[in-house]
Amino acid sequence: MTSRPLQLLALTLLLAASLLAQTTPAPTPRIATASAIPSIIPPGGKIALLRIEGVIQSTLEELLQRRVDRAIAQGASVIVIELDTPGGELPAALRLSRLIKAIPVPTVAWVNPDAYSAGALLASAADEIVMATSASIGDAAPINLFSSNLGPTERAKALSPLLSEFKDNATRNGYDYAPLHAMCVLGVEVYYIENPATGQRRLVNQVDYQLMVHGSPTLASQISQGISSVTGAGSVGQPTQDVATTADLGQWLPVDVLPSGDTIPDGRVHDGNSLLTIKDIRARDLRISRATIDTTTQLINDLQAADLIEVRNSWAENAALFLAQWWVRGILVALFLIGVFLELSAPGLSLPGAVAILALTGLFGAPLILGLASVWHIVLFVIGLLLLITDLLFLIGFGFLGAAGLSLMVIALIVSVLPSGSTPLGASDPAYWSQLGYAIASLLLATGITAAFAVALPHVFTRIPLLNALILADPEPADPSTDHISGEEVLGTGHLNVGDTGTVASSVMRPSGEILINNQRIDAITNGEYLTQHQPIRITEIHGSRIVVEPITTLAT
Repeated sequence: MTSRPLQLLALTLLLAASLLAQTTPAPTPRIATASAIPSIIPPGGKIALLRIEGVIQSTLEELLQRRVDRAIAQGASVIVIELDTPGGELPAALRLSRLIKAIPVPTVAWVNPDAYSAGALLASAADEIVMATSASIGDAAPINLFSSNLGPTERAKALSPLLSEFKDNATRNGYDYAPLHAMCVLGVEVYYIENPATGQRRLVNQVDYQLMVHGSPTLASQISQGISSVTGAGSVGQPTQDVATTADLGQWLPVDVLPSGDTIPDGRVHDGNSLLTIKDIRARDLRISRATIDTTTQLINDLQAADLIEVRNSWAENAALFLAQWWVRGILVALFLIGVFLELSAPGLSLPGAVAILALTGLFGAPLILGLASVWHIVLFVIGLLLLITDLLFLIGFGFLGAAGLSLMVIALIVSVLPSGSTPLGASDPAYWSQLGYAIASLLLATGITAAFAVALPHVFTRIPLLNALILADPEPADPSTDHISGEEVLGTGHLNVGDTGTVASSVMRPSGEILINNQRIDAITNGEYLTQHQPIRITEIHGSRIVVEPITTLAT
């Protein structure tokens, strides 16, 4: 009888020691081992390494999909996406996140060295996350590049799809949502807690912490009534009750000591005063990152793979990325306009026309490769170009057709580089307006280059060998005794009729120029023919001030 109390005391002490061991685990080495990564591929599999670096933008979507397809075609058992990015466009990040989740083989995000903002979203889309030494992940709040901050409505509209995507990534890949939420929104506190009975550990926000650790009667009452959130928790940008159930009330304990040996009093990982950003050691302590990996050799060993292939962009894709830059497009537009102008001014030179065709190929070929442009953009541009040429060749001056054609060409050039997918903020999306600004800047640059060329053409190029052939000078000065009159004035005196003959007075008609009839210099055009000075002509049409002529081989006697 006297031994029973002692047995109960010993059992109580044993249980207390067990709970204490679970809540204060002994520090573990900082160096990760291969067992830290779950066996997501069979031993001896092939790793495909795809690197994403720089600003996340819409041009990456098509390129990443192609690299994924090439990796799978080469027999990849797992795809590792190496991230080094400061963030980027929200619409592009959302589409890339869905693309990563749709990859049919296991995926690993390798943060090397940083994945901020949109990069954090892409990392969470992968099945597992590993990080390089001193790598960082987090700080994912949407911002407006054109002002210091988003307005309340715009911020709520941007946060809604972003948080929804983070939530879906967490659910699919087994991540805790609280730290992902804290990366996007101020005021979200993050706590690390453990269930002593099961050994399960979770990262939760302050609402769940109060429920699961302290068993708050008020919150418990709300849950029992089927209310899933506390006051204010349902609005975008506020912590939401997400984890706790009635069975969890007061059953969890804070984790005060992390595996690395760092202490976190009361289990608080993040105080909510800033956006959550974590380094590799803390991320591994919290089991957000599975291992610390610095080299591809470590990657092969930790994933127990037999081979690693690096899938890069093709030379054509890299060329398209270069040609898609706004300043390069500005130069291409200028080369196209100058080439067309010189070819129309001096048909048969071939070189200006070839330059214009090559420039046009770059202007639309690059966006097509990057998945931005469509065939209808090219069709729209060609229609505008035909209208412009028609106005310049067959009508006197620059009229309605020319203005309409030029407008269509400008519209085609702009929309061919704008993101094609839907945007969270619609027309107010900063990423959309940023791309639009770059497109307009490229056209302004092209206008400046073309204007400078037009000014320099008659003064500079006449002194340069070979290029001086592009300037058609008048070999003979005009006879001062002749009168220069327009076709309308000639009709007013009744001196011109269809069938009248004369000669070309200007140095060239291409197709507009001047003709000489009865010592009168008259503005006229051809039906597209290219005529030289002194070539005999005959009037074929007279419509007000519009006089059309055709070449004749011999003058009538």
